[in-house]
Amino acid sequence: MAKTALIADNDLLFVEFLSELLEKRGYRVFKAFDGIDALNQLKQIAMDLLFVDIYMPKLDGRDVIRQARERFPVNEMKIIAISGAQPETVEGLDDLEFDGFLQKSPLEEMSKDLDLLLDALV
Repeated sequence: MAKTALIADNDLLFVEFLSELLEKRGYRVFKAFDGIDALNQLKQIAMDLLFVDIYMPKLDGRDVIRQARERFPVNEMKIIAISGAQPETVEGLDDLEFDGFLQKSPLEEMSKDLDLLLDALV
């Protein structure tokens, strides 16, 4: 059975880019374009990975991470926080329980960063 991943980000092009990379690695990918949709999908489908943008409409990525961690213990689902900002500049990031951070950057660089991140998590 294929591993599952949910990408929660309001940037359509980024979601499609990340989806393609994950599908090439054998993941079945689900997409959410705001935090509320992400939490609704997490209630319905068991995910192996959750990629969540810190800055999203309707429900902030920080809240999505907090609620996801309440529902899913740390080892059940890996959470990757995403932002266009440097991790040290994202307010409240230190208070969240996530397994990795992916900074939005030029696509080729981000592809390499994703490979390194996924290899470290598996």
